[in-house]
Amino acid sequence: MPVILCGDFNALPFSCTYLLLTEGSITRSNVCIFDSDVQFPDTLRLPEGICLHSAYKTCGTIEPDFTNYTHNFKGCIDYIFFHDDARHLQLLRVVPIDRDRYQDPLPNASHPSDHVPLVAHFDLS
Repeated sequence: MPVILCGDFNALPFSCTYLLLTEGSITRSNVCIFDSDVQFPDTLRLPEGICLHSAYKTCGTIEPDFTNYTHNFKGCIDYIFFHDDARHLQLLRVVPIDRDRYQDPLPNASHPSDHVPLVAHFDLS
């Protein structure tokens, strides 16, 4: 079944959340912030066969420099992920982020959100 999952994940590309979604599992050694009071299994896995791909990374080999830009943070925390083990979903292209449009922290008079819009075109056949 085709899956498209997009949104503000508040997770940088090297975070445990990103690794879980793109690798399909994480282990205790992947956990970046570990609180001894938190019970964490030895391995945390997505359902069998689920491994998501980032649309922007697929089209450009790396994630965008930033998708969120405020006075005290600038980084990539928003994603468009997809998965299709039956080959019904094909990523056609993404709309590149024009970094020159975002010279000042967001939101501002030109951009009402602190997030940069992400756009991907898919073919579902």
